[in-house]
Amino acid sequence: MVEKFEVGHWYKLAEGVTEANMRYGWVDQMSPLLDRKPRRCLWVDEHNGTDVEFDDIKGGSWSYNFGDFDEVPAPQENTSIKSDIPMGDLPPTKERISMLCDAMKDLLLYKNEHYGDSALHPASIFYKGDAATSIYIRMDDKLNRIKNADVPGVNDIADFIGYGFLALAKRMETEDVLAAIEKEKD
Repeated sequence: MVEKFEVGHWYKLAEGVTEANMRYGWVDQMSPLLDRKPRRCLWVDEHNGTDVEFDDIKGGSWSYNFGDFDEVPAPQENTSIKSDIPMGDLPPTKERISMLCDAMKDLLLYKNEHYGDSALHPASIFYKGDAATSIYIRMDDKLNRIKNADVPGVNDIADFIGYGFLALAKRMETEDVLAAIEKEKD
């Protein structure tokens, strides 16, 4: 059983845990977990550590007791880009940039599908402002987390970059963003 949930890690409901003895969560969000299929943690509330969003449980985040879960290795069939490059054998910077752009593209498309395009078309359940401001708020939150970390996590940096992409995608509705990016080469 795990001591805390971490974003990007994989978990499955521990053997012996049933609907009857689950400590947190609503039955309709817990029942899908009974298949004990590995699920990737997309988000954890940093304040309480029990509000978690898994990759295939729809409807947002739910409170789970991390003691009800085992951490498991990522399933091979669920990884889209995996580096098999030994650490001492890194390719030139140009290739690394290309590899990282491909990985970010896959991550953004994956999250966009699983979050229901909520960044550019938010559900506006709590926050009633516009999508662009919502993205900037997320960027502020992520920068604050990065600022307060001894060493920023890869997921923090990737999330911030992702929000940058989403902000630019939103601005494409009113600006020629691609031309502005091209102009940066001058």
